[in-house]
Amino acid sequence: MVKPHFFDTLDMTHNNWIYDVLEEKKEKELRVFENEHFMLQKDWKFNVGDDLKTLYCLAIPRQRDLKSIRDLNASHLPMLKSILEESYPAIQKMFDLPQQKLKAYFHY
Repeated sequence: MVKPHFFDTLDMTHNNWIYDVLEEKKEKELRVFENEHFMLQKDWKFNVGDDLKTLYCLAIPRQRDLKSIRDLNASHLPMLKSILEESYPAIQKMFDLPQQKLKAYFHY
């Protein structure tokens, strides 16, 4: 009920920074990992060498028609599994943090 009245009418131009990241126009230096499904980026406020408790990474799906988690369906399972299976090892490799020390969340 909410989707047609809210999400379908949203002006998505405020998300242009996401498209710039996906097109590798911006924030290339913040890349942690990428594959055909998503890019994993460090938050621009995090500086290497700082307290790793401030580490924040964002998985950005390459599929541009996803506006919220309400758009996800069974066809997105390969992407979601890829995010789950590839993000932890990439973070562990880059920051020497074991998976047990990481927390993962969905943004709505």
